[in-house]
Amino acid sequence: MRRLFFADGGRQPSDPSLKKLRNRLLYINIISLAIVVVLSMLIVYFATFTRVQNEIDERLREIPPGVAENIRLWHGIQDATNLLGQDDGVVSVDGGVIVGGGVNFPVDYDKSFVANVLPDGQITVFSLIEMSDWEYFGSVQMALAGVHARKSLFAEDKMQGGPLLIRGETWNYKVVTAISEGSDSTEYQTSVVFLNTAEEHARLRGLALSLLVIGLSAVAVILFISYFVANRAMAPVQASMDRQRRFVADASHELKTPLAVISMNAEAAKGSCDADEIAGNLANIEAETARMDGLVRNLLSLAKEEETKPVATSFDLSACAEDETGRVEAILFEKGIDFVFQKPAAPIIVKSDPKKLKTAIAVLLENAVKYTPAGGRVEVSVVSASGKTHPQIIVENTGAYLSPEDLSRIFDRFYRADKSHNSNTGGHGIGLAIAKETVQGLGGQIEAASKPLVGGGAVNKFVISL
Repeated sequence: MRRLFFADGGRQPSDPSLKKLRNRLLYINIISLAIVVVLSMLIVYFATFTRVQNEIDERLREIPPGVAENIRLWHGIQDATNLLGQDDGVVSVDGGVIVGGGVNFPVDYDKSFVANVLPDGQITVFSLIEMSDWEYFGSVQMALAGVHARKSLFAEDKMQGGPLLIRGETWNYKVVTAISEGSDSTEYQTSVVFLNTAEEHARLRGLALSLLVIGLSAVAVILFISYFVANRAMAPVQASMDRQRRFVADASHELKTPLAVISMNAEAAKGSCDADEIAGNLANIEAETARMDGLVRNLLSLAKEEETKPVATSFDLSACAEDETGRVEAILFEKGIDFVFQKPAAPIIVKSDPKKLKTAIAVLLENAVKYTPAGGRVEVSVVSASGKTHPQIIVENTGAYLSPEDLSRIFDRFYRADKSHNSNTGGHGIGLAIAKETVQGLGGQIEAASKPLVGGGAVNKFVISL
C-alpha cells in the first residue's frame, strides 16, 4: 500500500522571504475574494431593491390621481368632511372601498393620500390619514420641489417621483399632470400620489444589514482558510529550502575532512626529506582525493536524478533486476556471502524507466555488498502485483540492526547510522538518497525495515514498490 505524507499546513514558514511571499499571496487572495463577495452582495441587494421598487411603482399606479373632490382643501377655502365618521353607504368592492356619494377610496387608503394642485393654486387632498394641513401642504411642496430640482439638473430626467420623509417615515410619491382641454382654453391639473413605504424600506435596510454581516463573516472565514492554505502551500517550499541548507552544510562537512587531510599531508611532504614518509603522505593525499572524487560523483548523480525526467517504456521487471544482480554475484562470492535471487515464472511487465530503476537497484545492491559481513546472506526477490500490492523488488541482507531512528532518516542525504554506516567503509550517505529520489521520480515508493536476529545482528530489508 502506498502512503502519502503531507506537510503541516498550520505551521508558519520560518524563512523571511517565504513569509513575505505568503503574505503577498494572502493579500492577493483576500482582495480578490473580497471583491467577489462584495459584488455578489451588491447584485443581491440591487436585485431585491429593483423588485421592491417595481412593486412600489405598481402600487402607486393603482392609486388613481384626481379622485379628490372637495375632501380637503388647502388655503382655508373649504375644510374636509371626515368620511371615516360616515356610517352610511360604505360598500367594499374589488379595487377599493366606495363611501357614500360614490367616492372611490383606493385599497391602500390607510397608507396613501392624493393631493391635487389646481390651476388657481388650491390644493385638494384626498386622505383618510390623520395629519395636519401643514403636514399635507409640506409634503406636496417637498414632492414638487424635488421634481423641479431634478429637471433643472438633468434636462432629460423623466423621473416624476421618489422617496421622501414625512413625520419620520419613508413615503414614495408620483407626480401626474392631467390636461383638460375646453372650448376656450386648456387647463393643467397636477396630482401628487403619496404611498407610505416605511415597511418596504425597513426590509431593505434589514437586508443590507444581513448582507453586511454575511459579507464580513465570509471575508473572515476566507481570510482564515487563505491563511491555512497559504501556509500549507509554503510548507513544501520551506522544506525544500531546509533540505538545501542542510545539504550544503553536510556537503561542506564531508569535504572539510578530506581537504584538511590533503592539506596536512601536503605540508608534511613539503617539509620532509624522507622518501618513505613523502610516499606515505602522497598515498594519503591520493586516498582522500579518490574519496572526494567519489563524493562529487555521487552529488552529481543525485543532481542528475532530480533534474532528468524518466522515459517510460514497457519491460520485464524480473529481467531488469536480474541484470543488476549479475554484476555483484562475483563480489559476493569473493566475500563469502550467500546470494539468492527469486523471481516468478511468468514475466512481470511494467511501464517505467528501466535505466533509472536499475540505478536504484544498483544502489541497494551496493549497500548490501558494503554492509553484509562475511558469511552473511543477501537475497533479492521480485514480486508481482496482487490485489492492492504493486510490483516490488525486495533486497534483504544480514548486518547490523538499524534502530527506528536510523530507519526514519536512512534515506536522508549524508546520514549514516552510527554502527555500520560510517566513512571507514567508503560511504558518504548519498547512495540511499539517490535511490529514494530515483524511485520517487518514477512514481514509486521505497521503504526500509530491520528485524533483529536472536543470535545477534539483523535482517535489513529494502522494498521498492512501483
